[in-house]
This record gives sequence, structure tokens and C-alpha cells, in this order.
Amino acid sequence: MDEFRDPTAVGKVARGALMCWLVASAIYCGGAVFSIVGITAYQSGSSSPLADLETVDLVSIVTSGIYLVAELVCVVVIGRWIYRVNKNAWQISDAMTVSPGWSVGFFFIPILNLFRPFTGLRETWQVSHAPADAQDVPVPAIMRLWWAGWLILGVFGQLSFRLSLRAETLEDLLEVAWVDIVATPFDFITGLALLWIVRRLTETQSHLRDHSVFE
Repeated sequence: MDEFRDPTAVGKVARGALMCWLVASAIYCGGAVFSIVGITAYQSGSSSPLADLETVDLVSIVTSGIYLVAELVCVVVIGRWIYRVNKNAWQISDAMTVSPGWSVGFFFIPILNLFRPFTGLRETWQVSHAPADAQDVPVPAIMRLWWAGWLILGVFGQLSFRLSLRAETLEDLLEVAWVDIVATPFDFITGLALLWIVRRLTETQSHLRDHSVFE
């Protein structure tokens, strides 16, 4: 039988995964900077150890691997957290319209992934703060900031991916590295905003579990 479950444990894991992802993002950005420095030095004919393209390639592979692993872990862990808090919201209010499964699934469906995941988390936030009057609960600006950052990251991700697929020259690789560097601040904006959302929403539902809804 479905029941309201305290999301504290899964929330802690989600926050830990997000922090690891932010560290991985910084490492990945460092790898992009190293690529630019190394390729530029090579093009200028420098004898510096940084001008070794094999080293540049190795650093790029390692930093990209670290980032990819951290990102995949976040997808799984944050998806699990979203599912849990959404399912909890369904147990305390009939105002929900996005189901637990779709609150995660919509992230992977083109077009719908531009707005439906936000709708699911917005409803969860509102219901968790006022089960009986969800529509009257304001959506915090930081939640909109998180979603804007997420959409912008999607654009940068597609751009970086497409550029890397057709990269054939050192100039092409430099272009990819610069795109990755420019995208990094949005990683931090999005990640820090989501950290705040996870912490606050987890605490709110934990409070409901302990004090309000089930007394």
C-alpha cells in the first residue's frame, strides 16, 4: 500500500550527489582550460610540457569521464528523490496532476521536457507547503532560477556535443573547450539552486511526516 515516507535519507544522498557533481564540473572546467592552454602552446611552437597533445587528450578524457560519472549518478539519485517527494505529495493532496513516474519520465521526452518536469516539482512544492491550499502557495524565485539554468545547460550540452562530433582540427577542439568553460557558471547556478530546493523540500515533508498530516 502506498504511504507517505520520510524523504530525509534520499534527500541527503541527493545533496551529496549534487555536491560531487559540482566538484566534477569544476574539474571538467579545469580540463577545458588545460586543453586551451596546451593546444595554444602547441600551435605557437612552444617547448613547454603543456604543449604535448597526448597529455591534453589524456586530461580531457579523464576529466570528461569524471564529469560523466558524476552526472549519471545525479540523474539516478535526483530522479529517485523527485519520485519520492512527488509520491508523498500525492498521499496528502488531490491537487497533484503529474504522477511520480512522469515527474521523472518527462525529463527524457522531447518538447515536454521543456516544462512538464518543472510543473511536477512546482506542484510538489506547493502541496508540501499547504496540502489544502496548494494553489495559493507562491513558487520561490530560486526554483525558477534552477529551471532556467537547467534549460540553458541543455542548450550548451547540445552545442558542445554537436561541435565535438564534427571536430576535426585543433581550432574545432578549442571551440568545444570554450563552450564548456562558458557553460560552467550555469552548472553552479543550477546545482546550487537545486541543492537549496532539495534541502528545503525534504525538510518540509519531513516536518509534515512528524507533526502535521498524520497526527
